[in-house]
Amino acid sequence: AIALAAALGACSAPPAQEKAQQAQPEPLVVNDTPAPPVPDPEYILVIGDDSWEEYTPGHADLMMLMRLDFEKHLITLVSVPRYVFPDGNTAKLNQMLTNAGPEAQCQAVSDVVGVDVSQYVVVGFDGLQSIVEHFGGLDVDLPYGLTYNFYTKDHPDEVYEAGPQTLTPWRAMALSRARTGYSDTGYQQEMIRQVVDRQMMTRFIELAYDDPAQTGALLTLLQGFVETNVPLDDQLAWADELASGDEITVHSTTGPYYGDFL
Repeated sequence: AIALAAALGACSAPPAQEKAQQAQPEPLVVNDTPAPPVPDPEYILVIGDDSWEEYTPGHADLMMLMRLDFEKHLITLVSVPRYVFPDGNTAKLNQMLTNAGPEAQCQAVSDVVGVDVSQYVVVGFDGLQSIVEHFGGLDVDLPYGLTYNFYTKDHPDEVYEAGPQTLTPWRAMALSRARTGYSDTGYQQEMIRQVVDRQMMTRFIELAYDDPAQTGALLTLLQGFVETNVPLDDQLAWADELASGDEITVHSTTGPYYGDFL
């Protein structure tokens, strides 16, 4: 009886110690500030001005349409053929730079490619050499060897072997203009020049982002080597936007290189 009474008393007695109150979860903080919109893609025409000493004004022998896709962190390079004749004109497309300047060249390219192109960067032979000199040379991997003969006949030939190599500023300039040296490849020579020039441009992009912290300073420096209507502030903002992803992808392709009347 005593044991039963003790057991009943123990069951009815309040617990000796209250359980610790469980910790309450932190209130959920909701950030109502929307992410800034991604800028629309930008189109820039990269023009290679072939002015050479007394041979001025130059033609746009390099026309490379660059598209910057900030949402995908993607740069697309498309070579524009110089043999297209817009509006039935008998002058080649690259003649517009000679006739009326880079703005007219942009308009002519717009008519061909079907997108609005008004922004440009013009690079001459001296400017290209200065850029390569700044980087201490330019690494390329040539698909074919060739011998380039200066059409002005005022410099010795430049001979290039196929495969990886580092170009001096002078040899980079000569290679950028080389076309007729590819006659033994079995391919259209203009197409191969476009391939090589886009490879060089891709390498420049890699060098520009080798140290993203220095990309802005590099762009500022390069202003003295090119002619452009893109404000430096826009260039810096675009560079930052492209670098905000995990990586930057570059796609490139050769457009039709024979051309015809449109």
